[in-house]
Order: sequence, then C-alpha cells, then structure tokens
Amino acid sequence: MSAPGAQSLPWPELARGEPGPVYGLISPEPFLLSEALEVFYSCPAFGPNRELNIERFVAGQNPVARVIEAARTLPFLGERRLVVLLELEGLGAKDQGLIVEYIADPTPSTTLVLAGSRLDMRTRLAKALKATGRLHTIPKLYPDKLPGWLEQRAALRGKHLHQRAARALAELAPAGLGALDGEVEKLAIYVGERREITLEDVQEVVGRTRLAGIFELTDAVAAGELARAMEAWAGLKAAGEAPAVAIAMLERLGGQMLEALRLLTEGMQPTALGRAMGLPQGAAANIAKAARTRGEQGIRNWLARVTEAEARLKRGEGRDWVIEGLIVELCR
Repeated sequence: MSAPGAQSLPWPELARGEPGPVYGLISPEPFLLSEALEVFYSCPAFGPNRELNIERFVAGQNPVARVIEAARTLPFLGERRLVVLLELEGLGAKDQGLIVEYIADPTPSTTLVLAGSRLDMRTRLAKALKATGRLHTIPKLYPDKLPGWLEQRAALRGKHLHQRAARALAELAPAGLGALDGEVEKLAIYVGERREITLEDVQEVVGRTRLAGIFELTDAVAAGELARAMEAWAGLKAAGEAPAVAIAMLERLGGQMLEALRLLTEGMQPTALGRAMGLPQGAAANIAKAARTRGEQGIRNWLARVTEAEARLKRGEGRDWVIEGLIVELCR
C-alpha cells in the first residue's frame, strides 16, 4: 500500500521527489498528521543517507535555535535534508519570530516541515506559512465521516467494506483512528482473496461482545437508563477496556448530541439523522431524544462533567468509581 497520506496533500512535487523549502502541516488528528509526515519521510529526495539527513525536533523540548541550525546545515552525502519540528502549538511568540525569519530566507537544500495540532491563523507564523502557499490543514474527522473514511481505508487495501460493517467498526472510534485502521488491516488479512468485508467479518474479527458493549453503553447513557449503562460498563471492563476508552466514548456521545441538536435546529427531519450522522437510525433517534431533553446548555454541562472525570483519572484517582460516578451523573 502506498503512503495513504499522500492522497490528502496538495503538493505533487513530493511524489516527484522535488520538495520545496518550507511546509506547514496542521491537524487535530494525530494519526492523519503522522500519515502526512510519512509522505515526507519516504520522499526519495532525502535518500540514500536518510539517517544522516533527517532530523526531528519537538517544540518546547528542543531550542528553536537548534532547529534552525539543523535547517542551515548542508546535506551529507545527499542532495537534501529534512528537518521536522513537531508540536508546533508549543512555540511561544519569540520562537515563532525566529521561524518566521528563517521562512523569509530558507536554506535551498533543506526542507523544513512545521507540524502540530493547531495554529492560530492570526499569528505572523501562520501568515508567513500561508504566503509560501504550503500550509495545509487536515480537519478533524467527525463521527458522521468515519464510516466513509473506513471504506476508503479498506479500498486502499483492495477491499470493499460494506456500509453496515463500516458503521459497526466506527463504534470503536474512541480507540483512535490508528486503532481503527489496524482493525481494517486485520479484516483485510482475514478475508484473504475475498474482496468484500461484511458485518459478519467485523463481528468475527473485532468481537461481537466488544461492539455490542460499546453501543450498549452509549445507547443506555443517552437514554438515561442507569442499570443498563452500569451493566454495559461492567461488561466492557471485564473485557479489558480501559477507563480512558469509556471517557472518550462518552465525550463522543456528547459531541453527537450537539451535532444532532444542530441538525434538528436547522430543520432536518429526525428520520434523516441516522444517514447524516453515520449511525443506525435507532441510535440516532435515542441521541436526538437525549439532545432535545437536555438542550445545548445541558449537553455542554455533560461535556464539562466528562472533562472533569478525565482530569480525575489523570490525577490517579480511583478508576472504577470515577467512571461509575460519571455514568450515574450522566444518566440523571
């Protein structure tokens, strides 16, 4: 499989092995950002001595002066150097200024890639990158786009992922896009020469219990059914799911409620919600009902409780009671 990230980048010169001097890559999705960076790492312009001509730095951990020094260094036994600065959002105003000065006069034999989860477009750095024509943002992949994305990932492997299979697999979204892509890889191997990947294949490879448990928890919490939600969480916990996954699932549910409320407010018919949000119609109906019951402020309070529970977990407070207490709160 060729580098998938190449399909999302608007720079054909990379495929030709003729990269430019400066690029900016922004995405709140770590997996998509990593894939896009892989296009640079695999670019033939930085071979054959890649280990000598590729350097990676992290904003906040490495001095920007060191990054610029690396960018000013000539390639060793090769034509070009690649210097990558990760976590761009960690740069302060002074360090951004140093990068802006470099962008105004870059080293011709170096490609500097600035990558991060976000960038304030009002800053001098953002304006300097936009002026080069090489600033690209890969947007967040929202729940309604996940099934389509999964179908694309299967297509890259020469497979056709059925819509029902894609929607079932999308229920694992809290595990992250990387984990989802890993499941698609496993499915592609599992079906062998067969081109089609069905719902039954997903249930066999991923596990009926896990899929059912994830759906059951979010559906029960959305409906405010405490006993069913606690039973679903107990099953997920017994299957080895981490509390962080439950937090991510519930945060995603809050986002889905906001999305459902927005669509309904804009006049979408409730029967069309499932298709619009990439969810089974029954699940979409439950989410819509919960969204209407809580209202926008109630949903934002919900998300605030989830964020608070996540902070408690990070502080090392008791994992079981944090999740169970959160479920009780959200089911009220």
